[in-house]
Amino acid sequence: MIYLRNIDEMNQEACVALRVREDQASLVASNSKSLEWARRNPAIVPQVIYEGETVVGFLMYESRGNRVFSVHRLMVDAQWQRRGIGRRAMELVIKEIRRLGGATIYSSTRPENEAAQYLLAELGFEEHEVEPDGEVVYRHGPPREFTL
Repeated sequence: MIYLRNIDEMNQEACVALRVREDQASLVASNSKSLEWARRNPAIVPQVIYEGETVVGFLMYESRGNRVFSVHRLMVDAQWQRRGIGRRAMELVIKEIRRLGGATIYSSTRPENEAAQYLLAELGFEEHEVEPDGEVVYRHGPPREFTL
């Protein structure tokens, strides 16, 4: 069973020890750098992904105010990939964000990360914009209001 838990003293070391495949290393920031960023920003919620009692991945999201959230990180350890864990973790974090009142969720990925792009599209995210550094930003939420 896949579930999420906030980072604490009991799971932080296991979280930092997680690694993606070598060919994916340039696609995600290290978990230790991400946790440092979260320590400096109280709006960021870092969580570990569990399979049973084993730490298998990491994600973090942020409340940006006005019912807008961002999922900044999602990674699954190399030995646990290709089992649907990332997808289930994203479903759980979307559900959690909706429970917290989130209406719009953003996430971004490097353009060469085809697996992440596929996952986001499968979960209903739509391409929103491309940032100056090349990151592709995706949006999940209610339709935009248009003024005529």
